[in-house]
Formats: sequence, C-alpha cells, structure tokens
Amino acid sequence: MIKSIIILASMIAASKLLEDTGVRLNGSIMGVPYDLRTPTLGRIKESVWNPENDRVITPMAYGIGWTINLPSLFKTLKGFTG
Repeated sequence: MIKSIIILASMIAASKLLEDTGVRLNGSIMGVPYDLRTPTLGRIKESVWNPENDRVITPMAYGIGWTINLPSLFKTLKGFTG
C-alpha cells in the first residue's frame, strides 16, 4: 500500500514538472494509453462511470493502462444472465 502511494505521488510530481516543459502528458505508446495530467473528477467519472459509453474497458483517467467502465460492465453481465 505504501509503495503504491509513493509511486502515485511520484507520478503526480513528475506530471507537474512535465507540464511546465511542454511535454505531452496524454496519448498512447504502442497501443497502451497513458494520461499523466492532474486527475479531475470529470475525467475519473468519464472513465469509471459513463453509462453512455458501451465499452467495458476504457483508458484510465490517470496513469498507464485501462480501467473498467462499471455501468457498461453491469449491462454486459445482465445480458449474460438473461
């Protein structure tokens, strides 16, 4: 747990430093999405709770990789159960 907090704090600090240099803070590398901009409630909600998006797997609001869009997951699971 402490290791995760240290990594997250380091990523936030690095993103703040990179913002000032004009380095691109979001995009994808070899198909893997990344977003090192300071997280906002709107971006977090859009990636984790977006019932208008049918994709179950969405890019993370902050960090590297993907996350799960919960409403879409629930719709998909409901479709399997009938």
